[in-house]
Amino acid sequence: MKPTTKKLYISGLCIFCLGEIIGILKLLYELFVNLPNGSLIGVTKEYISTLLWTTIISIVIKMIIAFIIVFMITRILKNVKSKCLIPLFCCSIIFLIINLTSFSLPAIPKYLIYSKLGIIETYLVYFVNYLTNGTIFSMVAYIIILVASIKILREKKKGVEMDG
Repeated sequence: MKPTTKKLYISGLCIFCLGEIIGILKLLYELFVNLPNGSLIGVTKEYISTLLWTTIISIVIKMIIAFIIVFMITRILKNVKSKCLIPLFCCSIIFLIINLTSFSLPAIPKYLIYSKLGIIETYLVYFVNYLTNGTIFSMVAYIIILVASIKILREKKKGVEMDG
């Protein structure tokens, strides 16, 4: 692996982790801001439990996604011939598309899309919103990871052509 490719992966990983940390901190901030008067006095148990569950599940989902991306990048950095390159490439494309669509759509088209999919009355709407926090950092990280993956794929293709 060329040093520039390794630096791309490491910078993409750092930016990705920064975006995830910002997203988690924003989730925790919104948890406390959404409490009426900043306290638990006069708040129903259902409201608190819904707020806590959506926040906890969103943080867990962000941590799982972060673990998957970090695991695949570290496997590739240890061994260029790792089988994690194509899954990382696919995950980066999928998460980039999710971030672009959920970040760029105004509220009314989002509502129309959610209602057309039949998820408007579920918790999934909250999770989609929370997964897009720290979006800019995640999108930049996914683009950097895609560029580094393409560079490695080109290097592998050249190596196969020279061997064959």
